[in-house]
Amino acid sequence: MVHRPPQSSSLKIIFVVGVLLVAAGVYGLLALAFPVKTSDDSEEVEVVATEVEIKKDSKEPKIPKFIDLSDVVEDWASSLGRGINVGLKIYDLNNKKVAAELNPDERFSTASLYKLFIIYEGYKELEQGDLFGNAILVNGKNVSECLDLAIRESDSPCAETLWSKIGRDKIEEIIKNDYQLENSSAAYLYSTPSDMVSLLERYYYHEDLSESSFEKIKDSLLTQPPIKSSACGGTCNFRIGLPSGFSSDVNVYNKVGFESDGVSKWKIYNDAAILEFSSLGRTYLISVFTENLPWSNTKVAALSNLASALEEAISSDSSE
Repeated sequence: MVHRPPQSSSLKIIFVVGVLLVAAGVYGLLALAFPVKTSDDSEEVEVVATEVEIKKDSKEPKIPKFIDLSDVVEDWASSLGRGINVGLKIYDLNNKKVAAELNPDERFSTASLYKLFIIYEGYKELEQGDLFGNAILVNGKNVSECLDLAIRESDSPCAETLWSKIGRDKIEEIIKNDYQLENSSAAYLYSTPSDMVSLLERYYYHEDLSESSFEKIKDSLLTQPPIKSSACGGTCNFRIGLPSGFSSDVNVYNKVGFESDGVSKWKIYNDAAILEFSSLGRTYLISVFTENLPWSNTKVAALSNLASALEEAISSDSSE
């Protein structure tokens, strides 16, 4: 005789299967609403974390500590002889602070430093097409050549012709209105250490000049061969001031302005420069205006001594 299970057992089986099916459906819905991270998701999280770390590591370099150079400048100034007048300003570009100053707002004669006003505007107009780079400007030189030589060899005919071509009144308006330098004039050949540092800062950031133009300017400021001239007792060397006192570790992009009696003194000797301490990651702007320094056509000892003292102070403080 075959024994058949009671009918109630079949119903139980059907009930259990139904419950399992409902549970499976609920699980599926929950899985869609709250997905479990797979191994691929883990890799995605790791990638995001890596990107965050990269961003954290690629932040801007640390700004070097500020060095107050006031004592260095005061010691140097006190070593100068009687009858010597000096104005000076040193600006720390990394920290956006004045590192030292001496008579920063006193007006001095610029001598050839006035050319820095002309050259910057000359490059601007050349880029805008207002000056003709291939046209002969003076003495067989075109505008591009004159812009270079007005710095590199302090070529006055080039500077004067550029000045006239841009417009003398226009340059004065630019100095007063665009540069907002109330104590400077190209026409009347005067400026202050503070104004000259502001002009150097404009050169350094050159927001209205291309990078290629700025590189040309830097090359002109850095490489200035001696030239024959009676103004310097036979030979003019534009690197005998500040550049002569810095070591080869410092790039000195400078322009000078001077007037000499060729016998006993420099009636005027001015030096304006961008100082690049490449190995230390430091950059300074400096302008020095002097009157009545002892004359020599081989080295301006006072400025050379200042440069050496500044480099020693900056290098020693940076290594601490």
